[in-house]
Amino acid sequence: MGRTRTALALTGAVLVAGLGATALLGRFSYAPMPDLADLANPGRSPLTTAFDVLGRRISEAEAQTLRQTEEGRQTLSPASGAVAIDAALVARGREAFYRETFGNEVFLTDVMGMLDGAITPFEVVRAVAALKGEATTNLQVPLAHDITIGDRTYKKGERVPTGLDVPKGGAFIIGIKSFYDQGHLRMGITCALCHAAVDAGSGKVVEGAPNTDLNAGLLMALAKNSSAYFMHASVPEADAKGSDGKGGDGKGAVCPMRRRWRRRPRCRSQAGRPAASIPLQTG
Repeated sequence: MGRTRTALALTGAVLVAGLGATALLGRFSYAPMPDLADLANPGRSPLTTAFDVLGRRISEAEAQTLRQTEEGRQTLSPASGAVAIDAALVARGREAFYRETFGNEVFLTDVMGMLDGAITPFEVVRAVAALKGEATTNLQVPLAHDITIGDRTYKKGERVPTGLDVPKGGAFIIGIKSFYDQGHLRMGITCALCHAAVDAGSGKVVEGAPNTDLNAGLLMALAKNSSAYFMHASVPEADAKGSDGKGGDGKGAVCPMRRRWRRRPRCRSQAGRPAASIPLQTG
């Protein structure tokens, strides 16, 4: 009996150590991609093009004719820039649509702090779990703490409309890719965030439909360091900062969360001068 208990204890210790090592050293990512059966429009785009040659579409009938001559076969060769448009290519494109990001995970997570602001991963999980398998075209997420944006103060626990879509039976948001990297969680966005939507009636995904109610502005404003996105916005610098280096209201312009940035370079605009701030305060 003593040996059995010792063996079980050792096995448990090994398992715990293995899980701990995986948590500290592991790396993985996930983005949801609905099955064809979960689409509201699975046959929306039947293939009518057999080849694409540098932007020129060639139908199957034309391809059959070209295959009859050596010159035609050369036209359809990869050396001529021809790409076969087949089911395999469409499948790869669909995979990229749902699971390839724009490579801005570090900016969104480590710089802007999208996961460290008023909307946290825990609150998002709570919001999705509250659906109990039902679909939504506008995930309502409770805020983790008070936050003031402009002249509006949002209170802790207040549910904000995000415009994020979750299909029926889904546990993840369409268009969001999660990355786990050695204990650090990051997020990225894919094409599907803006170019796929959930049908409110069936709860299925409509590929190619715009997500018209995506509340991107509010989501970014709720981030911990939302002013980091300012240099990407199409806003003339003069509209946000006076020539004297102060904000449009005449008050000094400062970076949000400035205490955390004391040992880091000052936030700067594209022109190299101190970046203008937005009136954002975290509670």
